[in-house]
Amino acid sequence: MSDAKANKLALTAIGGLLCALILLFALTVNIDLEEKGPSSFGQLGGDFTMQSSQGDVSLSDFSGKAVLLYFGFLHCPDVCPTSMVTIADALRKLPASKLDDVQVLLVSVDHERDTPVNVDEYAKYFHPNITGLTDEKAVVDKVVKQYGAYYKISDDTSAENGFGVEHTTRYYMIDKSGQLVAALRASSTANELATKLKTII
Repeated sequence: MSDAKANKLALTAIGGLLCALILLFALTVNIDLEEKGPSSFGQLGGDFTMQSSQGDVSLSDFSGKAVLLYFGFLHCPDVCPTSMVTIADALRKLPASKLDDVQVLLVSVDHERDTPVNVDEYAKYFHPNITGLTDEKAVVDKVVKQYGAYYKISDDTSAENGFGVEHTTRYYMIDKSGQLVAALRASSTANELATKLKTII
């Protein structure tokens, strides 16, 4: 084997090792955020106000309830509908007597196309305890930053709707006092969401 080929193989192996270490670190951070509770989130979270089909809605309107917050958009082809189904299944796993103690907020980051009315209609299709919200770009950006989330709208002619939207896919859990206590991965199951909700109801 030539020295050049050996060097190339060594660099490839080192690159693979570094990628594995980065992935391991990322997974460790995710687990910490989910398991350590409110102290892991620092200054993240807090009250906000956005538009719904019924007008202004604030997080503080649901004081005394557990809130599940999710960022998405109406034209999301797969991740958002799947997450909404998971959330709805989680709600159905809660005791009927506890449903009034839980509110789900779906925040659309597609401020250019989505309206408070159609976001709420979409949300209610999955479960009556889900309220759809959105607002102008400045408000959406503020709430996204407030929760350490992200989104990016980019022109993408290959996308079904003419552009692509990348966004956070975590489930943000907020306790009855309005404190952010967990941010669960998109891969979380309905059972896992229901279990976590039961601890903060």
